[in-house]
Amino acid sequence: VQTCALPIDTNTTNGAVITGNNFDRCQIPIVITGDNNTVTGNTMYTAVATVGDERDSIGISVRDGSRNVITGNTLKGVLTASNLACISVQDVNGTGQLNDNVIANNTINITAGSGPAIRIVGSTNALNRNIIDGNNITCPGSDVGNGAIVLNGLSSGVNAGNKIINNQIILTAQSEGIYTTYQTSGDFRGNTIETAWNAGGATNVYAVRSFNSVGCNNQDNTLYCRTGNGTNITFYAYREDGTASNNFLSGIINNVGGSATYSFSVLVANSGLTVNQLGTGVPNFHAKIGSMWRRSDGGVGSTLYIKESGTDATGWAAKRSEEHTSELQSHSF
Repeated sequence: VQTCALPIDTNTTNGAVITGNNFDRCQIPIVITGDNNTVTGNTMYTAVATVGDERDSIGISVRDGSRNVITGNTLKGVLTASNLACISVQDVNGTGQLNDNVIANNTINITAGSGPAIRIVGSTNALNRNIIDGNNITCPGSDVGNGAIVLNGLSSGVNAGNKIINNQIILTAQSEGIYTTYQTSGDFRGNTIETAWNAGGATNVYAVRSFNSVGCNNQDNTLYCRTGNGTNITFYAYREDGTASNNFLSGIINNVGGSATYSFSVLVANSGLTVNQLGTGVPNFHAKIGSMWRRSDGGVGSTLYIKESGTDATGWAAKRSEEHTSELQSHSF
């Protein structure tokens, strides 16, 4: 067990292995700078239960590095400053790329304070092919326009091929589940996002929220709210901000219960979103021509809808099985 005023702090170390440590009462116990480092199997806790002591804060900080692996760590306790994250990858000095880092199978429980559980942010370098996979997160998040998991890409660069997949996120206060900026060909898939709190007034929560995203896949994410939670909350599967084009949304699983209300999406005008989704009601959202909506509450002639025209919420047409039969017969030989 390490009790410390200062953390493990490596200065431009490549290939270091930090494993098997138990940190108690440290200020951001692990800080590494450089490439090809491994941080695995460590535990860290805070002795304090409330925000106020900057000497006692959980955290793993990776700086100016690529191909780092942060896996199998347990972080539980207080996050003391809103500009921090429990696990953070960032280009502090602008001297290193932020490519091919893996943050996987960590357990994070922020018991007080605010800030992302996991964040990758580029100030002078783009983010490419980073993977955030299989983490178990309980946190209050970072309020509106931020998230439990955050990818903040370089606005002047192309941030391509980043993945946020198969994570379990439990939100204990208002926050987006996943928040991304300036992402291209990102894969945000197979995550479960749960609202585990009650709001005092009308509040929107977004499972995935993207700013300036291009060609990103939002697929097979599950929204969940259990009995006793969700008062005054509208829980959205997806929101776009800024400009967006050629994104894909499919397979959203709605397990929203409790007192929360489920809603599908908030999209920018002419977003070019392609949708292939099972839901309820007549579709009335922006989507790309060729998008499909299948109604679980439909009937004959009102189950399958195809987007046939326009880029706004109009142009959805209900299809009857007879139409498809006729089309097939007209093409038979």
